[in-house]
Amino acid sequence: MFLMPSYGGAGGGPQSPPVAHPKTYEAVVPGLFRLELRSEKTSFSMGEPIAVTKRLTNLSSKAQTVAKVSLSEGLSLQRIGSSCGLLGDHAPGFTPRMIEVPQGSSAEFAYDLSSHPCFSGPGLYRASASYCRYPREHGLGGPLWCLKTEQLTVLVVKK
Repeated sequence: MFLMPSYGGAGGGPQSPPVAHPKTYEAVVPGLFRLELRSEKTSFSMGEPIAVTKRLTNLSSKAQTVAKVSLSEGLSLQRIGSSCGLLGDHAPGFTPRMIEVPQGSSAEFAYDLSSHPCFSGPGLYRASASYCRYPREHGLGGPLWCLKTEQLTVLVVKK
């Protein structure tokens, strides 16, 4: 768990945002995949892109096929103290385009969390990423398995 440090000024209130520190959270299926969610910073000014990268690395001894759309979805954003949803759903029978990830290689997707439907201005947020392996057709039942990262905490402050 990542806890935001306190930046108290007079009266104990926040004085200034934290210094930028890269953060990476990962989940691993040994011998198969590693999923990472990374941000170069943990504090952003309102109006600034909240850039994160989701990376799926093939740890197996052979090429693996993955659903390309599953790289761009499975990003959850929640403002602390409220609730919202997950990015990515499909109609029953959706057949995704598959891509091959060679042994030892990664597939990446960059995303601006400020464009996520659950973003609602300045505040403290938790983001996580997931990658789920479905049967060839999505929406006809649950996934075969899922990887989900721990939550990355980011602070968005007024300019």
